[in-house]
Amino acid sequence: RACSRHGVAPSCLVLEITEAGGADLALDQIGHLLRLRMRGIKLSIDDFGTGQSTVSRLFRVPFDELKIDRTLIRMARTAREGRSIIRALTRLAHSLGMAVTAEGVEDDQTHRFVAGLGCDRVQGYLFGRPMPADEALECATRPVAARPSAAVCPA
Repeated sequence: RACSRHGVAPSCLVLEITEAGGADLALDQIGHLLRLRMRGIKLSIDDFGTGQSTVSRLFRVPFDELKIDRTLIRMARTAREGRSIIRALTRLAHSLGMAVTAEGVEDDQTHRFVAGLGCDRVQGYLFGRPMPADEALECATRPVAARPSAAVCPA
């Protein structure tokens, strides 16, 4: 009803559930999430790799997105095992129909690095710092050519 009232398509919304929060979901809560997804709202598992990550969580709720935590991304830049883990998580997520987002991307080198590992999306200070909603909306509605670099948006 809220989407209809505000003229927002449910497919424009993404409900993020942290890995830790998703660990304790009761059956009725999973049912609510499934109903939201059936109505078009996307589900994302956030901060994956920070807690008690288990692959079985990815099967309990049909997530649309897997967000790999910045600590894993940072580790992968210096450790071969970290790169292997991210590649494996990316392949698994893709095979389940999920997009993969790398969190904590703060420079061009990391951006290229995670893209090379197969991540679909990136999130981090390279593209913008946390800001109040009104500033984010103003920044997002500027024509692309008129925007300062994303890292300093808004001006």
